[in-house]
Amino acid sequence: MKMIYCTCNISVLDELIELVKAQNIDNYQVVEKITGQDLVGDPRLNTAVWPGFNSQVVSIVEAKKVPQLSRAIKAYNQRAINRNEIITFCSWEVEEFISQ
Repeated sequence: MKMIYCTCNISVLDELIELVKAQNIDNYQVVEKITGQDLVGDPRLNTAVWPGFNSQVVSIVEAKKVPQLSRAIKAYNQRAINRNEIITFCSWEVEEFISQ
């Protein structure tokens, strides 16, 4: 199992969720309004100087689904109109998972 962590401008959250769903990932958590600075794009701190929010999607998925999602996000990012629409993505191994 792997943990995936994605962040994006709140304006592209729906597209990110569709990318996740397209990989048959149906268990995910969304934080719609977060503030911060990604590695790319402008800060989104919900202030007069840096308005707006980021969003976050996290999930625990089967390892075999991660490369497919990674490719889909890379393809999306290549079509992004500007750097503020880039989706950031990372994944790592889950050492332990308890669901019951």
